[in-house]
Amino acid sequence: MMNTINNSTNNNYNLNNILIGAAGVCAGWEADTLTQKFLRNTYGKRTIKQVKALQGNEFKQYVQTAVNKNGLDKTNFKILDLNKNTAGEIWKIFEGKRKQPNKILMHILRLPDKKNTFNSTLNGYNAFYYPKKKIVVCNLDKFSIPIFHEIRHRINETSPNFFIKALSKVRSPLAFAGPIAISICSLFTDKKDEDNSVRQKIKNNCGILASLSRLPLVTEECIANIKGTQIAKEAGVKGELLKKVKQCHKISMTGYILSAAITGISVWTGNKVRDEICRLKKHE
Repeated sequence: MMNTINNSTNNNYNLNNILIGAAGVCAGWEADTLTQKFLRNTYGKRTIKQVKALQGNEFKQYVQTAVNKNGLDKTNFKILDLNKNTAGEIWKIFEGKRKQPNKILMHILRLPDKKNTFNSTLNGYNAFYYPKKKIVVCNLDKFSIPIFHEIRHRINETSPNFFIKALSKVRSPLAFAGPIAISICSLFTDKKDEDNSVRQKIKNNCGILASLSRLPLVTEECIANIKGTQIAKEAGVKGELLKKVKQCHKISMTGYILSAAITGISVWTGNKVRDEICRLKKHE
């Protein structure tokens, strides 16, 4: 009879702990995602105000010169001018045959929303380089100033400098998969002060590691900003217009640096939420 009672008690403990552990993981994962979304949106509102002051088509006249001076006119590189008339055609190129998952699945898996990037570019708040097709997408009438930065992304991708070229290759995969892997490892690991395993070290330093996983992205983006200013100069941009280019690139660099910090804070927050919930686990 005593063994039966002990087994029943152990089963209750195990089931209770499994449920608490699952709740902790789910809550931590969601806390990570929501913290990042909140912080990005908070900073994003300020950035939108700054970008509005830089909108315009003043730099459209320098685009072809910048392309020619960097030898991109002799390659299959293209710049697509995104506006209401071209949006449908360009979206088909950008989206391809694969459809995006539904919003709930994208939220759970933390998948980037291509539609947001596309729409912000269409509305004159963004521009982007699409390596798969070797194209830059920019609304040259509403927001032409980022074109030099985006051109530099293409140059970085084909750079003879091994370091810069490597950054271009690893930046996006590492920035996406790195924080997710670190977050998963942290959320599925119980905190044990006496444990010195690799998993425990990752958990204890999850915030810093998550931020560092975005370092190649931040570095390559900063190079694109610094060298993008040089591209603008060589294309003939000067005076007040050059000051606007520098201001735009300063905003961009600040944003990417803050993005790395936000990622670390979010992963750390998710880990803390998980641990607080899992403290409710019962032990014999």
